This record gives sequence, structure tokens and C-alpha cells, in this order.
Amino acid sequence: MALSNFTSKIEKSSESISRKKSLIRPLTISWVLIIAAIGAVVYWTNMMGDEAHKIAQKLALKEQLLAAKKDSNLHSTDQMTEESHDNDPVKNKNSAKDPASHQEDLASKRTESIDSEEPIDDEEPETKDHVVTKKPALNISKAVKIKRTPLAPVPNDALILFSKIGPLPVLGPDGLKAFKHYARPFKDTSKLPRIAILVKGIALNMHMSNAAVKNLPPEISVAISPYGKEPQKWVAKARTKGHEVFLMLPMEPLSYPANDPGPHTLMADYTVRDNIRRLEWLLSRFTGYVGVVNDMGSKFTASRKAVEPIISDLHDRGLMILDGRTSRYSLLAKEARKIGMPRVSNTRYIDNEVNEAHILKQLKALENSARTYGASVGIMNTYPLSIKIVNQWATSLKEKGFQLVPVTAIINRQIVK
Repeated sequence: MALSNFTSKIEKSSESISRKKSLIRPLTISWVLIIAAIGAVVYWTNMMGDEAHKIAQKLALKEQLLAAKKDSNLHSTDQMTEESHDNDPVKNKNSAKDPASHQEDLASKRTESIDSEEPIDDEEPETKDHVVTKKPALNISKAVKIKRTPLAPVPNDALILFSKIGPLPVLGPDGLKAFKHYARPFKDTSKLPRIAILVKGIALNMHMSNAAVKNLPPEISVAISPYGKEPQKWVAKARTKGHEVFLMLPMEPLSYPANDPGPHTLMADYTVRDNIRRLEWLLSRFTGYVGVVNDMGSKFTASRKAVEPIISDLHDRGLMILDGRTSRYSLLAKEARKIGMPRVSNTRYIDNEVNEAHILKQLKALENSARTYGASVGIMNTYPLSIKIVNQWATSLKEKGFQLVPVTAIINRQIVK
């Protein structure tokens, strides 16, 4: 009897367990399905959010480009009008004094000292030939007529990755690279020594930037600041006038923080991750540039540990580097050469001293360097006096036996010590 009762209890327990299992299994399956459905919804939402963001980025960029193109078209006839004004002797006489006085004000406001910014050019010792007489040969009041051929509109979507922070340069299909695709076309038909000029600071001052883009020869390259207002419009303006474009990369100077290039400056002591994050922000400000040039950076460019990952990242994106040589210890060109990255090195800063004699002296030094080594590069600012002198100097190069070329025409043609 006892055994019978025990057996009966076991059977009831088994039945109870079976019933519970039968109830638990559907519930478990239901919860699994619910969790899976929630996960799928979250994943889909994130994917759609990324796609929507990319689409928004593309639309925003297209709107900027259309606005830039419209703005460029509105000013397409300015050159003819300006040339007629330049030929007006009364206007020239009345305005001759203003640029010079304005230069003195700008010179006093320079943030980086001449000693830290002027490159030391061991290849080009100072000679008596560099001394400028009190009566320079150039007549800087003479008007200059310039023939221009607009460059192709940018960007090429194959060279862009639309990220959350903006468009980032990338390698294109079949080896397509930005430094070649966006370069000003140049036919290598002459053996004459080459001189290239880069004007920096475009987009920081509207009037001075407009003067540089519109008046300087199209062979002169321009460098746009990532902190400028509507930099993509300046890319369109510059290319409409025939100029190829560079991006200015702010780098830490020895005098930091007294001289601060900006909130996204690449810092010598920062981690690679932090500097790459800052680099990506800078690269995403606009598109259509052939490469980068350092803005300041006497401390950063002397640190191999800091420079190597930045150069590697830029190279992997199909960009070139212009080493501004803000100090004799800069490693930008050297590290670029190591990995086969297209490179150019600055020979002279043209207008660290904003006066006619100094500017002409630096231009003469560029000629001497080009005659000796086959190529030289100068960097200038958007100062009105610099623009006027460089414009007139450029007209004399052909008869002197030189050719003015875009910076990309100097790639890998200089000795890197």
C-alpha cells in the first residue's frame, strides 16, 4: 500500500513537471523571439540612421558646392572689371599708400615669430646677390593681365568617404589618388628650372583671400584654413580661377600655448588616437584638395613619434605633403620619403617681413635655389603688398629662364637631407 502511494506521488510529480515544461518551453521560445526582434529593430534603426546620415552629408555637400558654383558665377566677370581699374592711373595713385600701411599693421599682429617660422635652408647660403638695392627693378604699379582656365569641379565621390563628421579623403578605384586627380594640369615640355608658390591663409579674411584668388597667377597654389568660413566655397572659387588647393594642418609650435594654431591642433605629446581623431576632423572640413601643408608646427614636426602615424594616415588617403619647414628639424619630408609618399619642401617664406625689399630678396633667393637645384618652393601670405609684388615678379620669370609651376609639379624633385 505504501509502495503504491509512493508510486502514485511520483507519477503525479512527473505529470506536474511535464505540465510545467510544456508551459516553460513556449514562454522561453516567446522571450527569445521577442529579444531577437528587439535586436533586429535596433540593428535596422542604427543601419538606417547611418545611411540617413550619409545621405544627409552628401546632400549638404552638394548644396555647398552648388552655392559655391553660383557664387563663383556671380564673380566670373570681376577679372575684366578689375583689370580696367588697375589700368586707371588715378585709382592706382590714390590707393598706392593704403596697402603698405595695412601691411605694417598686419606685420605687427603676426603670432608666430620669424625665427621659429623661417626655414633654415642649408642648401642656399646667403650671398651678395640677395641684397636688394634701394631702387628695385620691378615696377609694382603696372597692371597684369592673366589668362585663366578653370579646373574641373570637385569633389569626385570616388575619392570621398562620407563619415559622421564630414567627407574624408580616401583612395579611389584603380589607384585613383587625390594628389593627382585634383592637381592643376601641367605639361612637362621644358627643362627650365621650376619655381612654385603657395599662398596660405585663404578663407581667414574674405577681402584678402578674394584678392589672392582672383589676382595671383593660376599656377600659384592656395592653402585653405580649416577654420575659415565656408571653406568649400573657397575651393570652388580657387579652382574656378585655376588654382589647385591644399589644406592647412595646424601643428604644435615650440611657443605653444603663447602661439596657439587652434582647437584641433596636432600635439607632439598626444596619443596617436587623439591626434588621428583631430586629423580626421581637420580633413573633413572640406574636400577637393591635393594634400596638406603644416601651419606652424616647429615642435610637432621635430617629433618622429608624432609625425610617423600622421604621415602614414595621409599617405593611405592618397594625399601629398608640403613640408613648411618651420624649423630645420622638421621630419615631414623625410618621413614621407621613407614610405614613398609624394612630397615637396618649402625653400623660403616670402613675406615674414612685410616690406618690398625683403619680399624681393626672398624671391631672388628662390630663383638662385631653382637655378642651382632645378626647383624651389616659396610660401606667402595674402597680404596686398605681397600679392602685388609676386604678380609683377611672375611676369619676369620666363625671360629670366624660369617657369612658374603649381606645387604638384615639384613633387619628389627636391633633395631631402
